[in-house]
Amino acid sequence: MSGICGFVGTARPGVIEAMLAAIAYRGDRTDTIALDGASLGYRWWEGRPGKSSGIHRDGSHAVAVAGTFAPPDPSPAVALRTRLAPGSGGLATLDGAFAGAWWDATLRRLTLIRDPFGVRSLYYTTHAGVLYFASELKQLLAVQDLPAEINPVALHKYLTFSFVPGEDVPIQGVRRLLPGSIGIYENGRMTAEPYFALREEIDPAFDDRKVAVRHIRRKCREALPRIRLLGRRHRILEIDDEAVGVERRRLLQELLPVARQEQQAPHQRLGHGHAPAATSTTLSSISLRIASAP
Repeated sequence: MSGICGFVGTARPGVIEAMLAAIAYRGDRTDTIALDGASLGYRWWEGRPGKSSGIHRDGSHAVAVAGTFAPPDPSPAVALRTRLAPGSGGLATLDGAFAGAWWDATLRRLTLIRDPFGVRSLYYTTHAGVLYFASELKQLLAVQDLPAEINPVALHKYLTFSFVPGEDVPIQGVRRLLPGSIGIYENGRMTAEPYFALREEIDPAFDDRKVAVRHIRRKCREALPRIRLLGRRHRILEIDDEAVGVERRRLLQELLPVARQEQQAPHQRLGHGHAPAATSTTLSSISLRIASAP
């Protein structure tokens, strides 16, 4: 786990430190750099393989990368600079879980990038003529005087879909860089475009429907013994159909007598001077819950 942040423009002293302090759980080491026109910050855990060991500095250039590449690279920040130098064309084979920022002081241009599937987040906003970016929203909230108002459009999307699609976030004025996208901030304007797109390639061997069906069935049979379910206490339990059936029958045997007692003697649960309480546990509800249990 690691995180980055930064700004382009003139910000209050200590803002980078405040943004890094907001994600203290993301690492025990921090690194900051101030170049002409911008500052970057990076927090990471020392000794984690595949992580950059600091912000990459190269003259008027600085690169910070949170996360790792696949296959692993000893310094993702150095590798990202190499890939970005020729333009987005160098990103065709880039993979991993990462978010990065590259400031070119000569061109006064900030480049932001996010991994193809959006494992790592990257948010940005402008305030008082300064562009701020960070791995987490709480880092942006650490910016002094940054207005924190609800974005009603994003809230409506969340209540509708249980997540917020697109670039909107619940805070007004803050946007997220979409997965597989690269953003360029130059001359006070941010532009973003995708560098990654899913491509579908069908094996010619599966043009025959019967062959394809047999292949899928075989893969399903091979996968079933390895199915794992996440338990309530976040334990991974390996189960099979027989074990599930035994557990359901055991629970049913334990709960049915309780339900019968509640249905046959509801008066035992009445309080003096109060109306009869509704039976909360019934045979049908118990059976339904057990039958629908995984």
